[in-house]
Order: sequence, then structure tokens, then C-alpha cells
Amino acid sequence: MHVRSALMSMVALAVVGIGASTGTLSAAAELPARMFAPAYDATTVSSLHDLALALASYDLDAGGYDGLTVAALADWGWTPGSRTAVTIWVSGADVHIVGQDVGAGSTQFEYTTAPGAASSGAVVPSVTQPAAPPHDAIVTLVVAARR
Repeated sequence: MHVRSALMSMVALAVVGIGASTGTLSAAAELPARMFAPAYDATTVSSLHDLALALASYDLDAGGYDGLTVAALADWGWTPGSRTAVTIWVSGADVHIVGQDVGAGSTQFEYTTAPGAASSGAVVPSVTQPAAPPHDAIVTLVVAARR
């Protein structure tokens, strides 16, 4: 038991030392957040998959996105996470979603239904990552008027 604890302490000190010497970690306090970021990212990806399914279900049932609300998406099985900021853009039949956990070191992910886009039909990391995670876990819904 003591050997395992000593080994984990040495690994943690080595990571902090390497991060501090390379400038990749701004502070040792940031290390725990970066260690748990993959767990946050898995939750974000799962949530965006659920959201994409809820949006498709809503579209099939309603024949479009008119009247779409966050509450309506809850009826289709998606509820916002308490740690995830999500923006949903709807324009005609096209949907674009961007989501990111509010934790330090988290990754921004996106999903779109637009044909030919890199993230078309799949939740993938955004090509351009923001410098810092969002401050608040909020949902923004933007529905463009039909032409």
C-alpha cells in the first residue's frame, strides 16, 4: 500500500515538474483539473450525442424545428448537463451544436447535420479550441427564421 502511494506521489511530482519546466501548466493547482478533463469530455460527447438524437426525433415528429425549446428537447430525452455549456443553431433543416464542459482543460466538441462539414453526423472536437472553457453551464438556442 505504501509503495503504491509513494509511486503515485512520484508520478504526480514528475508531471508537475515537467509541466512547470515546459510552461504547459500555469500552476500546480491546474493539474487535477487537467487530469479529470477526459472524464468531463466523455460526458460532453455523450450529452451531445443525446442532444443530436433528441433534435432528430423532434424534427421527425414536428416536421421541422418551429417551436423548438429546451423543454421540448427534454420531452425527447435530453436535458442540459449541470457542467456543460451548449449552443444550438438551427437554420432550416440544418443543425449545428457546440458544447464544452466548464472545467479547466476540457475540450470543445461540435456536431452538425450540414452536408460536407467535418463534423457532419458525428460529435468531434472543434478544429479551433477556445483559450479558456466557458464560465457558465448554459444552453443557448438560436433558431433562424424560415425564408
